[in-house]
Amino acid sequence: MCIAILNTKKAGRLPKSQIKNSWDNNDMGSGLLWNENNKLEVFKTYEYDEYIAKYNELRDNPNVGNIVLHFRIATSGYKGEHNLHPFLTNDKLGFVHNGVIRGLGNKQFSDTYEFNDMLKKFKHNFLSCEMSKYFISEYIGYSKLIFLDIDDKYTIINEELGKWTDGNWYSNDSYKQYNDYKYYGNTKVSNTTTTKATTKVQDDFNTWDGTKGWDAPSVIEDDYVLDEWEMYEALCDIYALDPDQDATWDQIQTYMEINEVDDIAELYDLVLNYYN
Repeated sequence: MCIAILNTKKAGRLPKSQIKNSWDNNDMGSGLLWNENNKLEVFKTYEYDEYIAKYNELRDNPNVGNIVLHFRIATSGYKGEHNLHPFLTNDKLGFVHNGVIRGLGNKQFSDTYEFNDMLKKFKHNFLSCEMSKYFISEYIGYSKLIFLDIDDKYTIINEELGKWTDGNWYSNDSYKQYNDYKYYGNTKVSNTTTTKATTKVQDDFNTWDGTKGWDAPSVIEDDYVLDEWEMYEALCDIYALDPDQDATWDQIQTYMEINEVDDIAELYDLVLNYYN
């Protein structure tokens, strides 16, 4: 799912521990967005040492104002630097995304990549239009967006779903400490796995607010293998879907089609095995 961070110039340098925790908890590639000499700049990498060095270089530069950080966990568009954040909508506006935008994304391109293609079609400055921002918020659901423009002005969509701390804004709490779970969609998923053949078992599936989700056995035998219904429920948690809704199966089938798999087990293996 990722974490998105707005590091304001006023707040200054982020603690190294926050960057390291964000990286370790969201380790599928990361990026930076900033302004320098009246130009938006983007940096993307899969290497932590490169990332922290670049961030420190930017924070040491008095000409750099706000910095937007992103650390990725993929739910579609699993591979390729083109799927790493940030994205430039045009030469005057860039953004990062935290969450899952339903109906977008496939095996090759992430939901954010496709969403950016939609934003590029706007002919007006949509961030200056309250109605446009409202429709974007409605479209993305519980996702969160941080935009930064060429004037170093930031705009956060669904700002209330994250939180401000010490002058910086965080889309979730995965910067605080290294966790034994990751966020997929808006769902916490345990990193603890056991295996039999190619089937991986997740210990715990719980939503961020703890109000819904699937709890697998707290202790899993080495030879435990999920049945298709358990895989289905696990996938529903990853994609933030309600397994009891009739429309959910249609959505799961859509994910199977865009990922070019034939059944629940293949989709489960594709999504979960990729991260473990």
